[in-house]
Amino acid sequence: MTANPFSGKTLAVMLGGSAAERSISLESGENVAHALEQAGAQVLRVDTAEEGWPEQLKGASFAFNLLHGPGGEDGTVQGLFEIMKLPYSGCDLMASALTMDKVRTKWLWQGLGLPTPAFQQLTPETNWQAVIEALGTVFVKPTLEGSSLGMFLTRCIDTEEAFSFVDGRLLSLIFAMLGIGAALQHSGAVEMIVKVLAPALKWMPGVVAIWALYLLTSILTEMVSNNAVAVVITPIAIGLADALGYDARPFVVAVMVAASASFATPIGYQTNTLVSGPGGYRFTDFMKIGIPLNLSIGILVSAVIPWVFPL
Repeated sequence: MTANPFSGKTLAVMLGGSAAERSISLESGENVAHALEQAGAQVLRVDTAEEGWPEQLKGASFAFNLLHGPGGEDGTVQGLFEIMKLPYSGCDLMASALTMDKVRTKWLWQGLGLPTPAFQQLTPETNWQAVIEALGTVFVKPTLEGSSLGMFLTRCIDTEEAFSFVDGRLLSLIFAMLGIGAALQHSGAVEMIVKVLAPALKWMPGVVAIWALYLLTSILTEMVSNNAVAVVITPIAIGLADALGYDARPFVVAVMVAASASFATPIGYQTNTLVSGPGGYRFTDFMKIGIPLNLSIGILVSAVIPWVFPL
């Protein structure tokens, strides 16, 4: 029987920081930390905006890097990890330092002959109108940050057109589903559903169990947020793998993919809801395309995962 890979381990989750995307880092870091704790690990939440945070890493055996922007994705924290000989997730120091700078990354791609869209580096003296006329519709992104400055700034869409797509019915649907999702999670309904169905998976062959776990995660993701479903089902997936005598990694990867592949309803993921109004899509339109897509991706993933991560 395969041992729980997280049991007894002290893992550092790097989150927060001082970059513009701090709030996203805190949210994603907390989700990862909670999932690891559910899996039996001892978790150190390390916020690099706090004084003396490197001292907290001395007791860790691995670092999950959920930092965003400068300080977290530019090789800074990666360099510290390598000096401390602390294994960590994500790209290494060199790759992080290079790819954090979008302009230098574009130069590298061009030098290697790789196809990449035309671009222009902007300065305070740049004539923006001339850039738009030369390149056409463009996205504006900070060189060393992650977020786009906004499509309406580049006339890809103007403010009047953007606000015309804000449908009150869609907003009501989003708010209602947030409430339903929170109720399902906090009432324990999602966990109850998982506990009822999980024992049946123990009698299935490994590949079939992965597909069934994928299907269960996919169905729940259509009703509840993908983060909530991943947090609830990941420990179940690890326990199921342990009970079957398999490596937990294939089952965890199946949950990760299924929680992110939500195509069957306009409420399964935020972007589905946002495009349903401007695109004029109906609920059944998502089901017609999304259900076959969910099933086909589930079958494909279930066949490929054991090949990449042997059971």
